Amino acid sequence: MQQRPSFLQRAHGSGFLSFLLPLGLACGTDDGASDAGLAAGSKPAVMVSVIANNPEDRLTYVGAFPDVPSGEVSVDGMLEFGDAYYYAFDGGVFVWEREQSAVTRFAVTDDYQLVRGKTISFLNYGFTFGAELTFVSPTRAYMMVGGQSLVIVWNPTTMEISGTFSAALPERAGLDTFPVPLGVSGNQVYWALLSMNYDALAVYPKNVVAVAPADADGPMLMVEDDRCVPALGGYIMSNGDIYLVGGADADAISAFNPGAAYPASCIVRIRAGEAQFDPDYYVNLWDVTGSPAVVGTWRINDATVLARVWDPAEPLPPVIDDYWSSQSFISKSVALETGTVADFPALPKGGFSSNIQDRVDGATYFSLPRADGSADVAYRLLPTGIEEAYSLPGAGYWGMGRVR
Repeated sequence: MQQRPSFLQRAHGSGFLSFLLPLGLACGTDDGASDAGLAAGSKPAVMVSVIANNPEDRLTYVGAFPDVPSGEVSVDGMLEFGDAYYYAFDGGVFVWEREQSAVTRFAVTDDYQLVRGKTISFLNYGFTFGAELTFVSPTRAYMMVGGQSLVIVWNPTTMEISGTFSAALPERAGLDTFPVPLGVSGNQVYWALLSMNYDALAVYPKNVVAVAPADADGPMLMVEDDRCVPALGGYIMSNGDIYLVGGADADAISAFNPGAAYPASCIVRIRAGEAQFDPDYYVNLWDVTGSPAVVGTWRINDATVLARVWDPAEPLPPVIDDYWSSQSFISKSVALETGTVADFPALPKGGFSSNIQDRVDGATYFSLPRADGSADVAYRLLPTGIEEAYSLPGAGYWGMGRVR
């Protein structure tokens, strides 16, 4: 089956990695200090990560820049890992090597080298791959292990495990449940739960959110909303309100399995710090956009999101796998409070890369493929419009974050 570009898999359809002339970006070293804090600089720094979808082996790369880069970005000088996720937090870069079940903290020097610090291993817990990180504070982070329904609590500063508690994840026959971190609001940590079987075009037809204290080891609470298929994730706004915005996997399953009579894709809300859905708030994305499917959304600001939707003037393809690689997606802005929709012609009709998105200095960054498939393009999305930030010829956008 074709690997599809959802946030869940962090998969890109951008092809093989081609190496370019270096642009003066950060070089990395594996031979750093035992305590990365000793090497940390003070100059502004931004982390950039890149993925190469190699048919034989997954490779990812991470490097540091003085600011958000521009032009064509090369992986020359970046550190190479296998199946890894990358996080910029508390002045460091954290590398979650999923196959090794280990997290390493790197410092970024003033000449933008990455210096290896301490590593924390989770191998004793008997899992690889299926876990997601949430950073709560410089001394507290959560590793959510979906397959074991377990949350591991660890300290990003000392790189030590401090405890565990039950995630109390629901078991649903024939479906796998994937926790997707939403973040921290008030004194609570939130995860969206997506239970589905993609091959069977089956999904649990409710939004489910897991809620845990940010300062204690459990207990976990589950809250549900049955008005729409589950969102793949959502946005915590500056006031702490959480918007779960439909799209991606569950939306596609609902669109391509009409006989199941799943609900539509929509937007629902949890007020800041609460553990219940707002019963008075609901936006049906299929109705307001006029589209039968929403492949992805990106946050513009606290009031608006940008939706990448199937062009309603065209029929959906006969099979779901052809949907992900199509060039028939258009863009519309959606006002969260009113559900008002406007065309967004600044982003032309075309394809889709993934739902990976990052907020850096008040702007959202995400990627879409060039029409000829030659590169993934990282876009900067602002309330005033959209602009190309940089391109990744032959590779894919894997994430970005401000280190300091």
